[in-house]
Amino acid sequence: MAVAVRRSASRLNHLDFALLSVYWVAIGYLWTSLGGLILPDLVAHLVGNAHKGVALGVLEGVGSLMAVFWQPLAGAYSDRTHTRFGRRRPFIFAGTVGDVIFLIGIALSGTYWLVLIFYFLLQTASNTAQGPYQGLLPDVVPEEQRGTASGYYGLSNVIGLLAGTVGAGYILSHFGRTTAILSICLLLLATMLP
Repeated sequence: MAVAVRRSASRLNHLDFALLSVYWVAIGYLWTSLGGLILPDLVAHLVGNAHKGVALGVLEGVGSLMAVFWQPLAGAYSDRTHTRFGRRRPFIFAGTVGDVIFLIGIALSGTYWLVLIFYFLLQTASNTAQGPYQGLLPDVVPEEQRGTASGYYGLSNVIGLLAGTVGAGYILSHFGRTTAILSICLLLLATMLP
């Protein structure tokens, strides 16, 4: 992104808030489209409808366990990290690059077990980015504006959820799973570094 949000004593404007929160659009798009549309379609293709429920349950269980443990650890580690790019951005960048790699792995998987492995890795990468991303707001937003910034975060997440349902649903039905997954990759890369 060309415009960077930075810690400042001055008040942030609406563009700053929008740029800071736009990654939530991609996160919402990722998890709504993948969990609600793409994975059910892919898993049914790989294991059949008779085993789809159990297979999806295992995927979501593994993913949820990873999120519960890994995201707080990544966020806490980023609290103690100091680089010339800031505390959070290296994690957001690395996590997002991992997201793209593992999403492509899911798209190319020909077996359920490969999907499970790539999904676990995707959860790890995504939570590596999300934990530190949540810590970015208090790093760059003056205390008196954090409520407004949180509102932008929430709105961006809702936009991502809607776009994931409608946009990815359209892409999935007209262009297929691989193109739908690539749309997630593009959105993540376009929005990852405010």
